Amino acid sequence: MNSFSFDDPRCYDLIQPHIRIAIDAWAETGCPVGHFLTAVLSNNLIDAVGQADEMNLRALPAIVAYIYNEIPSGCWGSPEKVKEWRDSHAS
Repeated sequence: MNSFSFDDPRCYDLIQPHIRIAIDAWAETGCPVGHFLTAVLSNNLIDAVGQADEMNLRALPAIVAYIYNEIPSGCWGSPEKVKEWRDSHAS
């Protein structure tokens, strides 16, 4: 298991750059994300683990910390919140 503090931004170094970019784009514009990040944002641990590749599985605690600390709480936390965020940013 990775050793880090959720309050230490250095843990974000474990996150692949394209994952951080996708999370930031989701938070800013509601840009669609893949199945893995949708599961993480929806707070669906079983699907998140099932969809994760090896690198994302190792980085999952850091990804969760990044979402918790760095993006608005209105865009993650449940399937309903994810749907509402997506719908509110639809063109």
